[in-house]
Amino acid sequence: LVAMPGAMVATRVASATLKVGLSGMGDAMSAVAEGDAKALKEALEKLPPSARAFVRESAGIHKSFKDIRRDVQDRLFDDLAKQIDPVSRNLLPSVHKGMVGVAGSFNTGAKEAAKFAQTPVARGAVNTIFASTTRIMDNLATAVQPALRGITTLTAKSLPLAERMAGWAINGVKAAGAFLSSERGAAKLAAWTQRAGDTLAQLGRIAANLGRFLGGVFRSTQGAGDGALATIEQITAKMATFSQGADGQARMAETFRLLLDILRAVSGVLPIFLGPLGAVLKIMTALPEPARGVVVQLLAFSVVAVALGGKLSLLFRVVTGVSGAMISAGGAAIQFGSGLLKGGAALGENAGAAARAG
Repeated sequence: LVAMPGAMVATRVASATLKVGLSGMGDAMSAVAEGDAKALKEALEKLPPSARAFVRESAGIHKSFKDIRRDVQDRLFDDLAKQIDPVSRNLLPSVHKGMVGVAGSFNTGAKEAAKFAQTPVARGAVNTIFASTTRIMDNLATAVQPALRGITTLTAKSLPLAERMAGWAINGVKAAGAFLSSERGAAKLAAWTQRAGDTLAQLGRIAANLGRFLGGVFRSTQGAGDGALATIEQITAKMATFSQGADGQARMAETFRLLLDILRAVSGVLPIFLGPLGAVLKIMTALPEPARGVVVQLLAFSVVAVALGGKLSLLFRVVTGVSGAMISAGGAAIQFGSGLLKGGAALGENAGAAARAG
């Protein structure tokens, strides 16, 4: 952008120089094309020797070109003359009627415009336009000198950059030409051309597949009768009614408001995570290649370990719960067996007391 003023000025200077150099050549070449010897002589007298020689050589080529032009025109218009009369007899009546109708429409429009131009509204609009234009031009007149000074300074300062850019472009073109002229460049160009052709062919096949898919969809809707299209029409009509209603407007506004709040919250929190992540990435990129590989492997192992740790902790909690339940059940069983033993001992003592009493 900085080099644009300089480049534009250089282009205009080059165009003006070319225009001066071609001054008078147009009359001479026109005389050559028309075969007007007198006009050609007058035009040649106004030209310098080198331009005069160029025109004379061009005239010789023009004479040789006459046979080519005659044969081309003869073949181009072959057997077309007899077609003009049937075409005109078929189309001219319709063209006459149609153009008269269009002219009548223009006439009606012009009359309406003239009627409007006679109203006070039109006169007031014209007065307002000219008054505003006068004020604008008065303001612009005060900025002409500063603007010209700034444009001149910018153009003068940007010309060196424009020269450097022109040099870069020329060197790039020369390098590209040399590369493409070499055997390696020709092979690369052939490969690029082949790749471009293959890509275009793939895009064409993709477009054909999409076309067949859409054709199948439309054929299926036609096979289903008017029911599918009618249902789609009813759904879209309900959607349109919902979007235009007060309730629909309120719901959509609330939805968009919620999405906006979410985006604001995410945009506020995201830098907190991106800052440390960017610092870590800078540190990793600054490490030498062997150390960087070790750090990457450790990070990958830590990610896997964290993921497996979560799964293993869940499994550990399940196993611990089952073991606790089994231990509780075993304690209850021991307590139950102890009760049975105590009950058996009591029965034995009762039986011994009964025997002694008997």
